[in-house]
Amino acid sequence: MKKYFAAVLVMLAILLSIGTVFAATEEELNQQKKEATEKKQQAEYQVDMTQNTVNGLMTEVEKANDYLSVLDNQNKETQAKIDSLSAQIAEKQEGIAILSAEQDKQQQDLEKRLQTMYMLGNESYLAVVFSSENYAELISNIDKVATIARADQAAIASLKNAQQALVDKKTSLEASMAEMEQLKSEQQALVASQQQVVAQREALLNQNQGILEAYKAEAAKQEQAVKQLDAELAEIARARAEAEAQKRAAEQAAAQSAGQALPAPSASGFIWPVDNREITSYFGYRGYEATGGVGTADHDGLDIGAWTGEPIYASAAGTVTLACEYGGYGNCVIIAHDNGYSTLYGHQSAIAVSEGQRVNQGDVIGYVGATGWATGPHLHISFIDAAGNYADPLSFIAP
Repeated sequence: MKKYFAAVLVMLAILLSIGTVFAATEEELNQQKKEATEKKQQAEYQVDMTQNTVNGLMTEVEKANDYLSVLDNQNKETQAKIDSLSAQIAEKQEGIAILSAEQDKQQQDLEKRLQTMYMLGNESYLAVVFSSENYAELISNIDKVATIARADQAAIASLKNAQQALVDKKTSLEASMAEMEQLKSEQQALVASQQQVVAQREALLNQNQGILEAYKAEAAKQEQAVKQLDAELAEIARARAEAEAQKRAAEQAAAQSAGQALPAPSASGFIWPVDNREITSYFGYRGYEATGGVGTADHDGLDIGAWTGEPIYASAAGTVTLACEYGGYGNCVIIAHDNGYSTLYGHQSAIAVSEGQRVNQGDVIGYVGATGWATGPHLHISFIDAAGNYADPLSFIAP
């Protein structure tokens, strides 16, 4: 009887130490983890949004660069036109020089002819006509005078034509030069405008790239903080589990001292995997209201409510075939038993065994948590036969 009371006192001391050492610290760490997780999620959201902006800007910059390539080709075509116009202008300038020289000569010849006519007067034509000695010579002289007159008129007309041709070529030259200047101006304006657009977009791209990297760094920082807090919480969970193990040992010692028998395995040979007995979700179909959209509607196991860090016991002896993060089950342990069944223990805060390890019934294989698809701390346990079919855990264990 004295041993029983001593065990009870030990158990009370352990319980008091658990409440004193872990409660405030764990609450504070969980709050910090919540805040870090929210910051991480916010930073990740900003990363996604900024990345979308960056992708859009990169697309626009690529389009602008493609258009610059088009402009470059247009620039080459325009340059070819400019070169052609330059050649035409040079040719026209050469023609203008030739026409100017011819015009100058014609002008000089005409001026000499006019001077001669002025000096001789109109009588010179008559003198030629009346100097004829016979009718035939008269007719010949009249033809000569007419020819001279026509030549004078032709010279004047030719001079006028040369002057008009010179004016036309100069007008054409001025039009070509104006066209060339217009082409150059339009070309420079297009290139300058497009380069300005590209520069603005690249500036925005660089700015958003900097913002993106800052958000990524913030997300990584908060992720690291969450990992650190998870490690600290896992350490607390392990410490609590150790204290719980001591409590369990004290309870067993108290029960033995009182002459009470330990809980026996069920008829199938399995034991209840945690100290708590509250079932929060049964095997089989469950509606949306039962999960809040987290987990599956066709529940392949049994959920048992428990506190984070409570020890999880092997329901039966066997070999650990999996001990790692496992999809929606979070941190998960699977044990293959000698009767062909396997048990799965999901959502653990920390795993206490390793793959390939042999465990005995009642050995601590991990600690209750809420990893994976979980709305709160609990243990998910599944029973799986050799063919991979899931069975109702309540057929093997009872609270």
